[in-house]
Amino acid sequence: MYLFFVRHFNDIDHIVPVVWRMKQDQYPAAVYCMNPRYEIETDYRLQFLKKIGVPVDHLHHAFDQRRGRLHGLLQDLMNRCFAWQKKGTSGKRQTVGPAHHLPAKAAGLMGVLFYKLTRLIYYNTGWARSVLQSTGAAVICFDHIRPGLYVVKPLLKYYEQFIVGCTVSKD
Repeated sequence: MYLFFVRHFNDIDHIVPVVWRMKQDQYPAAVYCMNPRYEIETDYRLQFLKKIGVPVDHLHHAFDQRRGRLHGLLQDLMNRCFAWQKKGTSGKRQTVGPAHHLPAKAAGLMGVLFYKLTRLIYYNTGWARSVLQSTGAAVICFDHIRPGLYVVKPLLKYYEQFIVGCTVSKD
């Protein structure tokens, strides 16, 4: 399986044609969004991939292994904060100035805080191992991204350990 990880619209622009071609050529591929705030349900490019049979999901939803009450609470708080942020910034209010966006911005900041805390505690190389093993990933692909963002570091760390442990035959 070829796993493609995206964060937002630029990544999706770059990766969707590649995944489409892989699907046409019968290569197994899947696309996972690492950004918990990105709305993959409203992205027409990702929905196109879903229609042609490519697995597309949020990485955290597809591989959400609840590890107790604290993990569930942090995930729920993060999701609620991001939903509140979206709701607070999507309305067409006629107020003057940015003050009406302050609660939404605060909710977004709290969501990021809960996400970072959850990522720090739960999304480690053990989680990355379960993702890569359960998908049978042979290759993982990221568009330009720094390892410290989202859950890239544990994925790269486990993948590196996996590759180092492999032996290549010359047959």
